[in-house]
Amino acid sequence: MKRIFYLFSVLLAAISLHAENVFVVDEIDVKQGEEKVISVALTNDGDAASAAIDIALPEGLSFVAGTLAGSVEFSDRAAGMMSKSSNIRSSGELRVGMAFGTIAAGSGELFTFKVKASDAVPLGSYKITYTNQSLTINSAKVTIPDMQTDINVIKVYSVSVQTDGYTGGSVAVTAGSVGSEVKAGTSITVEATAAEGYHFVKWSDEATDNPYTFTVTADKSLTASFAPNKYKITFDSNGGTAVADLEADYKAAITAPEAPTKTGYTFAGWNPEFPETMPLNGATLTAQWTPILYTLTYNLAGGAVATANPIEYTIESEAITLNNPTREGYTFAGWTGTDLTEAIQTVTIAKGSIGNREYTATWTPVVYAITYDLAGGAVATDNPATYTIETADFTLTNPTREGYTFAGWTGTDISEATQAVTIAKGSMGNRSYVATWTPILYTLTYNLAGGEVATANPTEYTIESEDIILTNPTREG
Repeated sequence: MKRIFYLFSVLLAAISLHAENVFVVDEIDVKQGEEKVISVALTNDGDAASAAIDIALPEGLSFVAGTLAGSVEFSDRAAGMMSKSSNIRSSGELRVGMAFGTIAAGSGELFTFKVKASDAVPLGSYKITYTNQSLTINSAKVTIPDMQTDINVIKVYSVSVQTDGYTGGSVAVTAGSVGSEVKAGTSITVEATAAEGYHFVKWSDEATDNPYTFTVTADKSLTASFAPNKYKITFDSNGGTAVADLEADYKAAITAPEAPTKTGYTFAGWNPEFPETMPLNGATLTAQWTPILYTLTYNLAGGAVATANPIEYTIESEAITLNNPTREGYTFAGWTGTDLTEAIQTVTIAKGSIGNREYTATWTPVVYAITYDLAGGAVATDNPATYTIETADFTLTNPTREGYTFAGWTGTDISEATQAVTIAKGSMGNRSYVATWTPILYTLTYNLAGGEVATANPTEYTIESEDIILTNPTREG
């Protein structure tokens, strides 16, 4: 407590010789209806043989009765005095006196007295007056100037400030003090410090200043409130459909939005992963994609490819041009299938294409030529001039020729003349056939009617025989 020394600024010359001889009393705070012990100290520069002081209280305060008036209690410094007394004078002052002994030179408490503030005394600062202060030092009476000290009638309140246990921050009392007895009018400053990710909202008395300074005028229990900051998660769809930003309080549970879509891809999640709660300062998440693996199926319709075509692709695959198949007996007529409206000879699946695809090979049978050399013969019904691998079995119509017997066909796939030649279904290649003939052997018969020939005439011939001149017969007579 502040120690107050009250001295007259101007002292008599005789008194000034003893400027170090003083009574000292601290400033006192007392509550309405409270009793308070007040300490009176003495500084004396020489041994004192006596001491006296009158104490006058302001209105509203009274001395407390006790064994001695004013409940005076002498300290050890007064032990050397044989006579120690206190009494209330008719004027109302408390007179304290000590004599017949020694108060050794020095400083320290000499005695205490007790006062009480009435229940109705107005709050405020009052003066206790100390008069008729004197000491006897070296047989000389030393008079000490009158003095006053403050006694403050106060009201106290219970002031508590919650400083820890918060979610989202902490609070510190940075000026003044709190407790169960805080003097009315005391100025107290508190400051709230928000934790990372939170912000200060207000005090429990609705004040929003921070730091917050208030004057104590009543019981007060003060707490701070903190709230989480709102943060935002933004989504980079990385080429997919847009996803709206997600805003939520820090550490609040959050639910992943509906996954974006992207043509030709399967959504593979977010990078970094979608959090369970809103992270500090939010985040930017980028969509991850896995290309969809599409299938390619082929119906070669009996054909074959020298190099197999791919059986799968993705939207990221480089352009694919299909290898065309081949098939014996057929010309490749083109592919039909996905995205094709007619048979196409050259099919390219462009980079960026999507979807499962099916392609079917179409074929045109090769038309083979059949040529015939009838070798002078003729057929009643012409034989086919062409055929394909799909033509049903057919047997050649054999030719006829005057003077000849048909000996058979020679030619493609025939090792010897064959009377009946059948071209089976599934045969391939151009064909050539030659008719072969055997001349008919005719007989020559003669009736010589009794005659005879010198040289016999032929008995047979064919259409190919050279001209024959008959040898005429003779007959006697």
